[in-house]
This record gives sequence, structure tokens and C-alpha cells, in this order.
Amino acid sequence: TLSTTAIDLDNAIFINSLDVLSISGAEQQDEQCISTLTVSSCHDEGRMANVIPYILRKFGYPVVCDRFAKREYSRLPRKMKNVLKQKICIGLYSLDIEFERVTQTVATEIHKRTQCNFWRHSLEQVEQSKSCSLEV
Repeated sequence: TLSTTAIDLDNAIFINSLDVLSISGAEQQDEQCISTLTVSSCHDEGRMANVIPYILRKFGYPVVCDRFAKREYSRLPRKMKNVLKQKICIGLYSLDIEFERVTQTVATEIHKRTQCNFWRHSLEQVEQSKSCSLEV
């Protein structure tokens, strides 16, 4: 059943930008930026996987492979699309559980494809291989 109760998100989400990568496409208007963000939330009613991309989208920052960001996905370089394969680039990598004033942290390794540094390195390799093939 669908809930008709409004969710109060005031002060529930905190966004911090860690890295930004500018990606140039074949056309001048194809230039895009991707960012690595950390999003912290004290909201505990669930559904945050839907709320976070929605909030970012409303602020003008679509999430890679979000179902509402198809145009942005289509403008990514082929190398990125081949790796992403329509998988959304958002994940839960650390969770703090607080019970009776004791906090327990559960964390897992962050997936590389969600990091600007991974794409920076991958796209540099593509450019280097293109320049090497032109020199031969």
C-alpha cells in the first residue's frame, strides 16, 4: 500500500562534494561534469535510495543512470557507457546503527565506478591509446 503521509526531510540530508571531473564530448554542447559526493542522512524512514536522486535532480544534478537522466547518460563517452551498462551510480557504503546510545558502523568498499578518480584514469588511458594509434 502507498503511504499518504508526507515525509519531512528538513535537515535530513547533508551533501558534500569530494571531486569533480569535466568530460568533453565530441560536440561543444556535450561537455558535462560528474562529481563524487558523500550524502549523509539522519532520516530513518527508509526510501532514501529514491529520495536522494530526486533531491539531486531537483537541484539540477542528475544521478548517472537514474531513470530520469537518460539524456545525460546518452552524452557520456562510449567508454563510460560500456562500463556502466545502465547501472545506477549510487550506493550505500557505510551505515551507522545507533541503539541505546551505542553506535555500530557497518561499512563496505566503495565501488570504483562511483568515483571521479576512476573515470579520470580510465578516460586518460583512452586518450593515450588514441594518440598512440595516431602516431603509428
